[in-house]
Amino acid sequence: MTVSATESPTVPTAEPLTELPAESPTVPATNIPSPVPVPSPVATPVPAPASTPSPPIEVESFPVAEPVAPEFSWKFMGTAASGESVSVNTSSIRLSGSSVDFEYKIGEELIVASADCGENRWYVEEYGWYSPQSSATQAMLNFVCQ
Repeated sequence: MTVSATESPTVPTAEPLTELPAESPTVPATNIPSPVPVPSPVATPVPAPASTPSPPIEVESFPVAEPVAPEFSWKFMGTAASGESVSVNTSSIRLSGSSVDFEYKIGEELIVASADCGENRWYVEEYGWYSPQSSATQAMLNFVCQ
C-alpha cells in the first residue's frame, strides 16, 4: 500500500472495550466523609463551694505569768564579830572590771558591795572599805573571790 502525499495514513483504531475493568479497592471520592472538626475541651469554671465559717478554735487559756524577780540564793557564811549571821546572795555575784560586785546580809540588813580580791577587802558605798573581822566575813570574801 502506498500512500500519496495527499492521503493521510490510516491509524488503526482501538476497539471499544466491552468489559468494565475490575473495581478498584478505593472508594470513590463522593463516598468519603469530610473530616468534622472536633472542638478542643474548654475548661468550665466550677463554682467554689459556699464557704461556711469554721467554728473558732478552742484554745486552752493559761494565766499569764507575771515577771518574777530573780530569786535570791543565800549561802550562810557564819556569824560576824557582832554576833549577827552573814549570808551571801550567790545569784548576785558579778565580775566588774578588777572587782567583784555582790550582795550580802549581815543580820537583816541587805548590803551591796564590791570586793577587791587582791587586797582581801570589800567596799560598801555607805560605809567605806572593810577588811575581814571574823571567820564569817573572811569566808564571805573567799566565796565571792573564788
